[in-house]
Amino acid sequence: TSSTSIEVSFVDPNSTAPAYGFIVTYTDGVSGTTTVSPNPTASPFTISGLTAQTSYTVTVQVDCGGGTLSPNAVSASATTPCPAVSSFPWLEDFEATSSTVGCWTSEALSGGFNWTTAASNTNGSITPYSGSAMALYATSSTTAAADWISPVLDLSSLTTPQLIFQYASVNWFGDIDDMDVYYTTDGGTTYTLLASYTAEYASWTEFTYTLPNSSSLQLYFSGYSDYARGLCLDDVLVRETPSCQDVTSLAASATGSTSLEVSFVD
Repeated sequence: TSSTSIEVSFVDPNSTAPAYGFIVTYTDGVSGTTTVSPNPTASPFTISGLTAQTSYTVTVQVDCGGGTLSPNAVSASATTPCPAVSSFPWLEDFEATSSTVGCWTSEALSGGFNWTTAASNTNGSITPYSGSAMALYATSSTTAAADWISPVLDLSSLTTPQLIFQYASVNWFGDIDDMDVYYTTDGGTTYTLLASYTAEYASWTEFTYTLPNSSSLQLYFSGYSDYARGLCLDDVLVRETPSCQDVTSLAASATGSTSLEVSFVD
């Protein structure tokens, strides 16, 4: 399966191959039903020219010739994945208008709770960094965990890819939810840890990391609940690292009634 194709496989119990192959149709439930032509003659086969991020129902019926068909058209469903993100800079703000917000997936590791998009954390102390939505992992469990997984990113056009995101996590009576950030370049066989967050970030805080220029990278934001106010994530940005970067750790303090001392990291 690719973003525009589905592989169909089945078992034919007939002792000989059907004379006229298999009658195959597919539909997305919106655009009508399409019949594959010519009839496929063996399993598996691929249906191409489909739309990304769309659910299709495929039916297969044996055509034995002479007007004789198998009694039933057997059905199965599959969803085409999102295409890899390949245009940068790419900003995921988790708004309903984002073309890729539906390409993020949540996988509950324990406890049955998943990441979602929301307008605030559980006590309203954190609202979206921008717009009206953010990603949130908040549960009533002290042991739940879930991954928030980005669409595939094709970073091969970038020399030094840079990841920037906004993060917040508010305590509740001292309890703090934790988050690890990983990436994988091989579909989840191996993972590289970028950072672990176990402290409270009571307001939005920006973090920046360098990524490899892989053609198949996915980000994993792994949340671990301690029944606090929830993990908040917003404005995930991937871009080429600027040749002239912003200063960091900017601070200013009064050194006299008419002077300030300014410090930063270049």
